[in-house]
Amino acid sequence: MRFTREQLVKALLEIYGEQKDKSLFRINVIGRPSQRGNLESKLNMDFTPEERAFAGSILKDLELQRLIIPTYADAISPTEALKITEAGLQVIKSGKYKIPAAQEVFLNGNKGDNQYKLLEKLGSGGFGDVYKAFDSFNTKEVAIKIFQNSLNLTDSDALEVWKREAAQAINIHDTNVIETFEFRKGEFPDGSEKYYLVMELADAGNLGRIINTHKSDGKYFPDSELKTIFLEILSGIKAIHKIALHRDLKPENILVVNKALKISDFGLAKYVDESTRTRTFKGGGTPKYMAPESWTRGQTSKATDIYSLGIVFFQVATLELPFSSADDYEMENMHRFGTIPSTKSKNTELSNRIDGVIKKMMQKSPSDRYPNAEAVIDDLQHSEPATPIEVGPLVETAKAILDQEQKEKNELSKKDADAKKKRAIIQCKINELIEKTQSIIENINNQLPEEKLWLSKGSDTNYTLIWSKRDLLRIEFNSELFDSTIKIDGLNVIASGAMEYTLARQDEGINFILTQNENDEYGTWKVLEVNTSALVRHIQYPRITDYKILKRISVLGNAMDVITHSMRDDVDEEIKKVIFQAFDLIKNPRDRNDMVSDPLNLDDIEEKTDEDDGFGY
Repeated sequence: MRFTREQLVKALLEIYGEQKDKSLFRINVIGRPSQRGNLESKLNMDFTPEERAFAGSILKDLELQRLIIPTYADAISPTEALKITEAGLQVIKSGKYKIPAAQEVFLNGNKGDNQYKLLEKLGSGGFGDVYKAFDSFNTKEVAIKIFQNSLNLTDSDALEVWKREAAQAINIHDTNVIETFEFRKGEFPDGSEKYYLVMELADAGNLGRIINTHKSDGKYFPDSELKTIFLEILSGIKAIHKIALHRDLKPENILVVNKALKISDFGLAKYVDESTRTRTFKGGGTPKYMAPESWTRGQTSKATDIYSLGIVFFQVATLELPFSSADDYEMENMHRFGTIPSTKSKNTELSNRIDGVIKKMMQKSPSDRYPNAEAVIDDLQHSEPATPIEVGPLVETAKAILDQEQKEKNELSKKDADAKKKRAIIQCKINELIEKTQSIIENINNQLPEEKLWLSKGSDTNYTLIWSKRDLLRIEFNSELFDSTIKIDGLNVIASGAMEYTLARQDEGINFILTQNENDEYGTWKVLEVNTSALVRHIQYPRITDYKILKRISVLGNAMDVITHSMRDDVDEEIKKVIFQAFDLIKNPRDRNDMVSDPLNLDDIEEKTDEDDGFGY
C-alpha cells in the first residue's frame, strides 16, 4: 500500500481529531493487511471544504520542509509516510494553522424550507455522517443522518426500499425507541443532492458506555437495576416487533435520552410484513451478538432479536461478553455450538430469575427461546424462580469436526459436509438431554438418604443410571444418521434415544426422538411411546424402538394396530416417571430371564397381518 499526500493529511486529521498520537498511524500502516484496509477506508472518507483547506496548508508546510517532493508525492511508502506524519502532527499541534469556521448549512423539512440548521458533526459510519441540528419549527435539537451516495440511492428500486423502511420507522412510537421524523432529499452547499433521515437526538451516551463505566469501577448492577434496564429495552423491542425485526441489537445501538434507554439504528431492519422482499441494505448484524441462524443466513424471526438481547443482557449482568474472539470463524462456532456460560459463574450475586431468563434467551434453537418480548417480560416479572432449559456442554469432537471441515471444505462433497454438521448438531442435542437428566437426578438426590443416584457415562451415546450398586436404566442414543425419509406425525426425525429398564422385560422402556422442521436446524426432543399389540407379544411397559420400527411407524402410522404410537412434549416429566418406575421394579422385582422372549420380528408381523386383517394390506 502506498499513499498520496492528501491521504497522509487525512490520516493526520483523523489522528488529531480522535486525540490519538502517531502510534495509531504506525499500527495501521506498518501492521497487518486487514489493519491497512481499515486505514484505507478512513482515508477515503469525505472531509468538509474547511478541512480540505486546512489540509492544503499542511501540505505546503511539509513541502517547505522538503519532506514531500512533488515528483514522487503520490507514491509514498509506509516508512516514508510514518516520517512525514510525525512531522505533520507536530505542525498541527503547534496551532500554526486552524480549520476555518464551517459554512452554515440549512436543510428543508416537512414543515418548511430551512427548517433544520446543522450544528455539529457527531460521527460517521458506513452509511454516511450524523449531525446535531436545530429544528426551528419545533424549537428543539434533532439528529440528522446524511447518507453517502455510494449506498446506491440513485437507483430507483433501492430508493423505494429506503423510503419504505423510513416510512415504517416513522410509524414506531414508544418511550424506549428513538423517534424517526422524516426521510427526504436535499441540496447541499457543494451543489450535491443527498438523502437524509431526521431523528430524535440522543447525546447522553449509550448502554455500551454505561457498561464500560461500571466495569472500570468494578461494580455490578444490582438485580433491581438490572430488571429496570431489561424491562425498558424489552418495551422498545416489543414496539419495534409490531412492525420490524431489528437484527443489529447491541449496547451501542441502545441510547440514553433523559435517563431513559431507547433503541436506535434500524439500518439492518427487516420488516415483518415483507418476508418475501429480497432487495435490502441489511447485513447480518454484529458478530458478537449474532444468533446462530444469522450466521447461516437462515430464517430470522423475533427470536433472532431475543437471542441478541440475551447477549446484551448477559453483558449488562456480568460486564463481560459470553463469547469473544477476534476471528469470525471462531465466533461463529461459539454462537452455533459453544456452551452457554452461566451468568452466576461470573456474578454470584445474581438471582436465579435473572440467570434463568438470560440463559433461555440465548438458547441455540429459536424454538427453545422466548417467542417474543412479552414472554420475556412475563418471566422477568414472575415471582417464582426461572426454570431455564439447560443446554449441555458441547463435546470437543463437535468443534474438531467443524475445524476439519473448514480445512478440507474444498475436498469434501456437500453430502459429507452436511453429515458432519448434522452429527455436531445431534451431539449438541444429546448433551442437552443428558443435562436435563442430570438436573432431575440432582433434585432427586437432594431428597434421597445416603445412597445416591449416579449417571455413569460409557460413551457420548451410552449411559447407565446406577443406584446402590444396581443398574436401573440404560440410556442409549442412535449414533447413525437417519435418512430424510423418516417422518412421524408430519415431523422429520433426525435422531433417537431410549431409556431401557434393566429390571423389566428386554426392550421395555421409553423413547426419545429428535424432531426437526425447516425453520429449526437444531430440532426438539419429544417422547415417543410405542406399544405392541398383545396378539403379537405381551409386554407390561411401552417398548423401545430401533430404526426399523421407526421406519415402519413413519410409513404406516397406527394403521395396522399391531404397533401403535403416541408423541408428547413432556420430556422432563417422562424422565422423572421412568426413574420412579425403575425404583418400583426394585420394590416389586420380576425374573428377567422368564420374561425374555424372542425378539419381535416385523416380517412375522407383516405376514400375520396379511393373513388376519382381511383387507389385503
